[in-house]
Amino acid sequence: MKSKIHEFIKQKQNSMSKKISTLTILILFSVVLNSNAQSLFKTSVDTPNHKIITAKKILPKKLLSIAPFSLFNKIKFQYELVMNNQISIGAGGYLVYNDFMSIRQITGNTFEKKGGANAFMRWYPLGKAPTGIYFQPKLSMHYCSNSVNYYQYINVVDTSWGGNYSYQQIADTKIIERSYGIYVGSIDLGGQWLIANRVPIDFSMGLRVATAEHISFNSEETIQGKVYSREEYYYQPRLTSVGMPGFPIGFNFNVGFAF
Repeated sequence: MKSKIHEFIKQKQNSMSKKISTLTILILFSVVLNSNAQSLFKTSVDTPNHKIITAKKILPKKLLSIAPFSLFNKIKFQYELVMNNQISIGAGGYLVYNDFMSIRQITGNTFEKKGGANAFMRWYPLGKAPTGIYFQPKLSMHYCSNSVNYYQYINVVDTSWGGNYSYQQIADTKIIERSYGIYVGSIDLGGQWLIANRVPIDFSMGLRVATAEHISFNSEETIQGKVYSREEYYYQPRLTSVGMPGFPIGFNFNVGFAF
């Protein structure tokens, strides 16, 4: 009887030991599986710096661009520097290398733009400078010239055909050039967008007002001891004569590189 009881107790102990071993293996397996799952689906460390980088794209602060539609006769460029989320400042300029756009009057006047510079400030109301809609006050200066033809006349007597006719004939021509500035103020509405966060596309339009320096040409000039006279009909420089701002609305389109 005692042996049977002893054998029964031994069987229960073996069964309990197997259950404990199985339970321990299951617990260990679940712990390992859970650890692997966490390492598999965790993509990055949750640090403050990581949250800032993933939550908001870092926008460039400096932009350099040119006006591609002006390259046929001049190089026009601008530089923009972002000061904060809403404000940027900048400067630009242009240099004319092909003067085929000069306007030559029938009276011997030639009006020409040679170069210019500007300064501007931009306000981005959406707070994502340098991208989005902006308002821009801008001041520009254009360096221009006006050339006038002066002629030296001599008296000629024509006795051919038995007559005696006198008239004036042009013996020599001189060109006198004067330089002057045109000053322009404008208020623009524009928008700028970045392709791949590196290529800015910038378009703006606005109202302009301008004034030009006054220059004058004498009716006669003495050059190397000879008297030269200009045309009887003479035009002072006009804003429309150099294409700025003949129309009170201006347009700008720039493409460049941001860094």
